[in-house]
Amino acid sequence: MISLISSTEKIDEIANGIDWPGPDLSRGENKHLMKEIGGVRFSYLKVIKEMTIIGIAKGIEDLIFDLREIAGIEFKIWDPGMDLRFHDEVKCIRNLNNAIKHARGVIVDNNKQGNRSLIDEHGYKPNSEIEWIEIDLEEMIIKAYVFQLDVISQITGHALEDEYKVEGEELIKYKELLIPEILRE
Repeated sequence: MISLISSTEKIDEIANGIDWPGPDLSRGENKHLMKEIGGVRFSYLKVIKEMTIIGIAKGIEDLIFDLREIAGIEFKIWDPGMDLRFHDEVKCIRNLNNAIKHARGVIVDNNKQGNRSLIDEHGYKPNSEIEWIEIDLEEMIIKAYVFQLDVISQITGHALEDEYKVEGEELIKYKELLIPEILRE
């Protein structure tokens, strides 16, 4: 969460902090420089988006691995056999992760289950590039965190102290939990 927020803010700060037009440059030089800065900004934002999706998916995969290797529990993400908050969103992130890894960030309509889910269940259009899909990454990080809390709680049978109950889509208290107070604005 901290990496996503700070990286995005810094890129925007740099891109928006340049005085245009540069007094020592011609109109054409200014235009060329603006295009370069814009291209670099979009490239960094694409990488940040993809790395965040991959990071969320890795967190889920690590939990599944740890449950199997440490606790001897087989947890099936696609059909867990329990009611988990944000299960659909986590499956979506896993499928987006696979599209990044296996199709260069494009949702391919090739009848594979993960891609069909992205198209049929989540409404993404075939051949959509993930970099242009509207995703609230901060919200996805929080939802994946809540999902993992639910998995652990239900598997262990111990209700976790959850003073930050999720009501509807209200997740702000989880964001506060995931960002140390010293780093909050």
